[in-house]
Amino acid sequence: MAKYLEQSEADLEDIWCDLYEEQEDDNCILMVPQIWNERNGAQIRVNDGKIVDDGPTDKSRAVYGGVQFGLNRLRTAPMAAGAIQARRGFIPPRMGFQAARRGFVPPRGFVAPSSALSARRGFVAPSSALSARRGFVAPAAAISARPGFFVSPSRLSMPTMSATMPLRGVDLNLDSFNLADTPVAAREGPLALSEELDDCTAIGSAFWSHLDSAKDSVLGEEERSFLKEVFHPSLSDRRCEGELFVPPDTSVAYGDALKSLLRKEKEVRQKRKDHFLSAAFVPGEAGPLFPNSWNSQFQIDRGQAAKKTQPQVTLERHADFKEAPRLKSALESSATVFEQHTEDGIYFRIYRLGSLEVRTMQEQGDEEEIGAVFSIRECNEEPRPRAEKDEKLEKVTLYVEGSAKEPLYYVVAETESGCIFVTEKLADGTATWEENPRRLADRNSLAKVVKISDGLTKDAKEPATVKRLKIYQGSRGISDVSGPDRQRYAEGAFSRIGRPFDGRVTPESFDAFVARHYPRLQALLGIDRLGARMA
Repeated sequence: MAKYLEQSEADLEDIWCDLYEEQEDDNCILMVPQIWNERNGAQIRVNDGKIVDDGPTDKSRAVYGGVQFGLNRLRTAPMAAGAIQARRGFIPPRMGFQAARRGFVPPRGFVAPSSALSARRGFVAPSSALSARRGFVAPAAAISARPGFFVSPSRLSMPTMSATMPLRGVDLNLDSFNLADTPVAAREGPLALSEELDDCTAIGSAFWSHLDSAKDSVLGEEERSFLKEVFHPSLSDRRCEGELFVPPDTSVAYGDALKSLLRKEKEVRQKRKDHFLSAAFVPGEAGPLFPNSWNSQFQIDRGQAAKKTQPQVTLERHADFKEAPRLKSALESSATVFEQHTEDGIYFRIYRLGSLEVRTMQEQGDEEEIGAVFSIRECNEEPRPRAEKDEKLEKVTLYVEGSAKEPLYYVVAETESGCIFVTEKLADGTATWEENPRRLADRNSLAKVVKISDGLTKDAKEPATVKRLKIYQGSRGISDVSGPDRQRYAEGAFSRIGRPFDGRVTPESFDAFVARHYPRLQALLGIDRLGARMA
């Protein structure tokens, strides 16, 4: 009622505004809290490698919003009641309302009695007890009967409402509204649905059946693709409405607005993927493109100003990594070092396989796909030195890696100075020899260790050297190129280096025995293996 009287600019006597004395509270702050913007953090103090505080020190930052209108400081211009009554053509509020409704216009110079407001049935004038103001006494008679009398200034002074003032409000036009009629909106634009869908009552579960199934669907492929993005399961919960679901507006303007929003979402999604698949993405410091929960909220205070730590390793991306099938099988048995998902249901994962870092993405309803493969390199890695022929071997390892046709075996030998040699037999029968290969760590990450022999220079009657391994590689030239022969070559190289000959003969296969002792037999007999075979 108070809002209606204010909007209709009705004139009221001051006594109605002074019935209650408002007490101002300076401590009252009209603020609207937003608890969901609160963020907590913690800080651990470390000194000389030890935690100084008994527990982490929590700290929180919160953002609150609201509007302080300052209505308690608002004062309007006072106006005397006698001056109001003396106005020419004044009509009391009650009579004014009736006149406005019936089209009644009073004669010129008409002045209504002041008791018009008290003409209601059962109306009792306010007593002095209700007037809480100090020194105020309610008038004993009508205000208009006492010329020259002025009451205290009104808290709500409004202009005079004339009889011809139009009424304010909203005309709902309910007389022309019929619940029995069902108007059908015209379908047009990108969301236009066919008439067949209307005939089958495409609301509720019927709409979702046409959207999910491409078969027997009255929706075109473009419409289905567009509506699937609009009603993404991770971003929309409209499916839970069941039979109460109503399809969206099909106007051109509304369709263009939806397309614009989907286009912006697609751009943000692509930026997230590009950043995640780049070497600039660091777990714990995802940046503004990703949810804030991806960023670490903990930090370590070491008693000095915080300095940005320099990375200890660098990531070198493989532009054309050809081992994707082998990687997928290896990822099935590997644990993730990073796994997060965004609000649209896309999972971002990082795996570590030795010196390889594999980053994958998986959208809702799709399979996990490998997006990028990086090699982990140390920033201060120094080049390995070249080895001499007589340098002793410290460690030898036999590896096996999977292949589409057959397993592949190769041997890795390491010298005392850190130089590394790799030898294996290829499919064409060639025995290879590589020194300090660049991406050996990446290859070892996808292979499995079969045998390993360490500490070869200790307690060895005949220490293994680079020369011995080189002689073995040269003596095993082109021969049988089958899988077993390639495996025997790698096992023979490991046996020659991993278990030095001590004069004792053990029951082994002929090929393994020849592979181990052939250089010595060649030196004693002075024959060439190839020539002996030809003879």
